[in-house]
Amino acid sequence: PETIGTLIDLGVLNDVDDIYRIDYPKVLADQPGFGERKIALIVSGVQASKTRPFETVLVSLGIPELGKKGAQLLIDAGLDSMEKLLAVADTDDVERLVAIKQIGERSARLYIDALNEEAMRRRIAALTEEGLIMAAEPKEVLADQRFTGQVWCVTGSFEHFNPRSKAMDEVERRGGRTVSSVTTKTTHLLAGTGGGSKLKKAQELGTTIVDEETFISLLNEEEQTAPSEQGELF
Repeated sequence: PETIGTLIDLGVLNDVDDIYRIDYPKVLADQPGFGERKIALIVSGVQASKTRPFETVLVSLGIPELGKKGAQLLIDAGLDSMEKLLAVADTDDVERLVAIKQIGERSARLYIDALNEEAMRRRIAALTEEGLIMAAEPKEVLADQRFTGQVWCVTGSFEHFNPRSKAMDEVERRGGRTVSSVTTKTTHLLAGTGGGSKLKKAQELGTTIVDEETFISLLNEEEQTAPSEQGELF
């Protein structure tokens, strides 16, 4: 992006944590294309980035081959804070990462080596000091666990779930498991507008397909409580 390139050229942006220490009005005031309004938007954007969830911060660190999916795998496996991840790196616990489905030994080694680099530790410490979020929000678990034993996938776009990951959060809160692709083990597909290949695969496999309206009805269903039996008085 233009702003990043300009900051690098000016010598004020050398690492990701520099973003939070730059005096943008002072640095960019005389640069062509950077008016007061644009600079104000940059400043507000930088401040807003401090509220980004832990998985976003984790991806932004620049750990080799660690993208959004890998970050979520780590969090879902209980490594849901920087403290826990650094503890794994400190003990060189490759086996802990390899035990996570879809993370191989090569990726595990890359993650640990990166987290043990001096520059990475300095970066993490600096971002922590700047107030970035270094732990995932615990997911609320409901007493209603009606989706226990079910495996859900999602496809398409939705009116009430944007991003659609919010729908899968509802499944997990109720005991279900979520996956990114439809397989023979997938029990349900939540299908929105424009289902595409996942919808076709679900139809071929006979997977239960649920539309948005039905899904909302399932979420709103109240547990049926059987009336208590009372003995006859006479």
